[in-house]
Amino acid sequence: MKNYPVSHFYDINFFSQKFDVVLNHEHRLLEDFDIYDTVGHATAYDEAIPLFIDDNGKQITFVNGEVSQLRSNTIPLTFLKVKKVKN
Repeated sequence: MKNYPVSHFYDINFFSQKFDVVLNHEHRLLEDFDIYDTVGHATAYDEAIPLFIDDNGKQITFVNGEVSQLRSNTIPLTFLKVKKVKN
């Protein structure tokens, strides 16, 4: 098992927002993530997701046993549900 850096988040807006991060259109890596609540204003944040990509590059296996089939040489990372947090 090897840790691959999946994404880097950086808060460029003072207003807090929540969002989900989905890998390969099916695996929710973060849910209702609020970067401002997590690290504060103007602070970088890294999220490590332990996973294994098989030798032929066709499959991702996560530590929890979930498996994702790859269709190309890229892995889509999608940010969903961006919304303002009510204070």
